[in-house]
Amino acid sequence: MAPERRILIIGGGAMGGALLRGVLQKGLYQPDEIEVAEPVPALQAALASEFGVAVNALERTGPWSHELALVCLKPQVFRTAMQRFREDRSLDIDLYVSIMAGVSLHVLQLAAGTGSVVRAMPNTPAQVLAGMTMWTATSEVSQAQRESARAIFAAVGEDLYTDYEEDLDRATAINGSGPGYLFLVLEAMIDAGVHIGLSWDAAAKLATQTLLGSGELAKQMADIHPAELRNRVTSPGGTTAAGVQELELAGLRGAFTSAIESAWKRSVELGG
Repeated sequence: MAPERRILIIGGGAMGGALLRGVLQKGLYQPDEIEVAEPVPALQAALASEFGVAVNALERTGPWSHELALVCLKPQVFRTAMQRFREDRSLDIDLYVSIMAGVSLHVLQLAAGTGSVVRAMPNTPAQVLAGMTMWTATSEVSQAQRESARAIFAAVGEDLYTDYEEDLDRATAINGSGPGYLFLVLEAMIDAGVHIGLSWDAAAKLATQTLLGSGELAKQMADIHPAELRNRVTSPGGTTAAGVQELELAGLRGAFTSAIESAWKRSVELGG
């Protein structure tokens, strides 16, 4: 018998919760078509209360029939949790979609016991439906299943498909870890604003909206190189020129290159 039109979310933490919120808000699934497997009792209660979905512990026994399972576990606990998950119940799941950093398609196939798997790298702005997800799929994943996966990613932001799995480790270092880098930049800008005399609230609003607006400007003018956008706000001998010079002298470009390379290597290591 074919699996029911139901979605199973394995792991209801920050990203699992963000995807749950997105699919509900976009009307991709109804609450009674969603089940969440989450081991933390406090999260179980919160998810059930906020979203009205069925929430169970990973250890719950019994048959499960779903067209799609979203795996939102931490990479470090994935193998143990999935082994326990498969041993404890009869599974009938058409497609597994993983958002775990560094966990390869091959490892996913072995753990899930099926060839139909999708590997994706979203990011935390998915929590406000402004995420960015890169993803790929095995050859066993049908076109209809690919569209189902894409619809989930599009429900929480934008998506980009790649035929090359190794791009997922690279994406992890940019869009996956990128919010952490940008929050650090935001923190630094706010602290600097306070240092020169602004209140914390004023500095935070100025810096936050500036980052948000600059990103939107770059997105809407995607055909213009970022260097040109920077040049347009950098007058010779002006304030921006003075500030950019200090950032260049401090090695900002090199620091970002080192950070992204280090994150990429760590993602590869996690998949080893």
